[in-house]
Amino acid sequence: MWRRWLIISVTLVLVALAQLWWRQLQDESGSSSPVRSEMQYRMLDFTMRIIAADGSEQWRITAPLLVDRGEGLPSELTDPVVTSMQGAQNWQISADRALLDRQSDTAEFIDSVVVNNLDSQGSARLETGYLRFDLENKTIDSPELVTITRPGLLLRGIGLQGDIDTAHYHLQTNVQATYVDQ
Repeated sequence: MWRRWLIISVTLVLVALAQLWWRQLQDESGSSSPVRSEMQYRMLDFTMRIIAADGSEQWRITAPLLVDRGEGLPSELTDPVVTSMQGAQNWQISADRALLDRQSDTAEFIDSVVVNNLDSQGSARLETGYLRFDLENKTIDSPELVTITRPGLLLRGIGLQGDIDTAHYHLQTNVQATYVDQ
């Protein structure tokens, strides 16, 4: 009989301690729930492939590190590489880091941004310090200095708007072009 009372007493003490701990967490956080409802995570050696209905790979996104900070906040990728393998233009974007915003379907590539055309017909390379990519419309823009290199042609300008699929780009100001006869 005394063992039953001992177990009940210890259980009541543990429940009381748990309630004190819970109240302390509520007071510190200022809310009724000290646990965040959003999932936060980190992924190492992240790869995501987007497959079309016919089974072909359309997109590939890779990064050594992906950090997701929860709902409503952009995910951050370290050293990301985004490759498109669809349509007439195949291209690849790389940068030191990127912010992916799922709500607005945009990606911001930051520092050492390079866009390469992967088609064998004509190689083109775009370089800048910042590039915003609208994933839905497949358009890009940048307010910074942009350099576009093609065989025999070097273009530079400040500010860019373009369509990544058609490879039509518009440099906005201070445009300089250098043509080299091959």
